[in-house]
Amino acid sequence: AELVRPLTTSLKDQYNGVRSNAAIALGKLGAALDHSTEDGRRTAAEVARALVTSLKDQDGGVRHDAAIALGKLGSVLDHGTEEGRQAAAEVTRALATSLKDRDVEVRRAATEALGECGAVPELLEATKDSDEYVRNRAAEALKSIAESCNNITEESRNKAAQMARALVASLQNSDGKVRTAATTLLQTLICDAAERGDL
Repeated sequence: AELVRPLTTSLKDQYNGVRSNAAIALGKLGAALDHSTEDGRRTAAEVARALVTSLKDQDGGVRHDAAIALGKLGSVLDHGTEEGRQAAAEVTRALATSLKDRDVEVRRAATEALGECGAVPELLEATKDSDEYVRNRAAEALKSIAESCNNITEESRNKAAQMARALVASLQNSDGKVRTAATTLLQTLICDAAERGDL
């Protein structure tokens, strides 16, 4: 935790390489924290806020590295606490904004990060991107999320229900690619629910 402040300060360095390396280091540090402690959760949220700011950096490489770092961190933020939920929501919103970045590498990194965070509505939006890699990666991440809902834990059932609601809402999207991805994923969820006897 003592490294957070100097690394956060380095996110404002005049050299792009320093800012990129600081973002990567903060992502690794934030993911490695002990999220079972209040101090660890608070520090992770602080790291997330700093990295969200770096998504607005003038350099595309820094924005790319901040998005990758947020993916590592966003996937482990503690959703069981109010601070963790707020930090995770902030990360997801910022990454969703990065899906509109002019730099395709930033959009690719944001898509990867949103996949790690399990952000279904945002990934559905990414299936409309002009870049084939972004579209394919978004579809792969959505499929992976749907398949992970096949567990029989209460948490996975809740995740599947949340995903199903987002997918149903996406059936009204004006983009046929988004509607196609949504119906494909709904098929997976229905098959998984049938196997579990949840229909």
